[in-house]
Amino acid sequence: MIVAVPPCVSEMTFELAQNQRKERKANRKSDFTYLLSGKMYDVSLAHHPKFSGKPTSGNTRSYRRKQFEKDGKKYPVFETPIEPIEEAVWQRVKLALKEPEVFIKKYFNEQKYGKSRLDDMNKHLLALREEKANLELQQARIERAYDKGTYDLEKMETKTRELEEQIVSIDSKINELQKELTIAFMKDKEIAGLREAAEVVRYNLDNLNRKQKRILIDLFVDRIEMNRVQLPSKGKRPKWDIAINVIFRFVPSKFSSIENEGRIEKTLTNEDNDQILDVNQGYGGRRQT
Repeated sequence: MIVAVPPCVSEMTFELAQNQRKERKANRKSDFTYLLSGKMYDVSLAHHPKFSGKPTSGNTRSYRRKQFEKDGKKYPVFETPIEPIEEAVWQRVKLALKEPEVFIKKYFNEQKYGKSRLDDMNKHLLALREEKANLELQQARIERAYDKGTYDLEKMETKTRELEEQIVSIDSKINELQKELTIAFMKDKEIAGLREAAEVVRYNLDNLNRKQKRILIDLFVDRIEMNRVQLPSKGKRPKWDIAINVIFRFVPSKFSSIENEGRIEKTLTNEDNDQILDVNQGYGGRRQT
């Protein structure tokens, strides 16, 4: 049996309430800027899933990597409040742009990646290649001595084997040094890029809003790697040891509008500059905490 129930509110009141709900939902989505959205990855898992910014109960917000199940194993949600990680990353960006030399010593370890280190590694690489060439000459001399009858077959094979072992060892050192040189060269370019960027950025970094901070983070932070290891716990809730690694990319050319094959690369627009730049309080030369 169907019973007619009168509505609790009028149709007009209901429509107004629905419109208000939609407006509030739209405002919640557009008003808040997550500084690290799209840049955080969980590197404790092989496929490096991303985090996303989410509101939580109690008017708080967090970055969250959702839980999932793979190959019969459950991976619990990985969630962290936005305030501590955003503040840590922003302070590093400020340090890099205000006091680049301090930042270089603290995060880039210039003793390992600076120009003097590059020169030392290049000299070492040249010495290893010369040593390898000398060993190969010795091999040729031993073979000629065998051909002349100076060495018998056993002696020739023994000496050749010893030289081969030395050459293999040197080849391994050369390969490792070449890899390190490639990394060092890239870091050296980043150090030079940071110094140039610090000269270009003359904003009052202490008085930026969230959208303005996000512009600079987009330009200079490549990714944030989140790693966690579960610690022993007697309680029901798991405890985690969390490590954060911030990967920077300092490319000053991003501050100018560059058209590349018909595509304008991400850059600071004039409007962005107007939002960020504070001529009266701007910094000149070296600066920062």
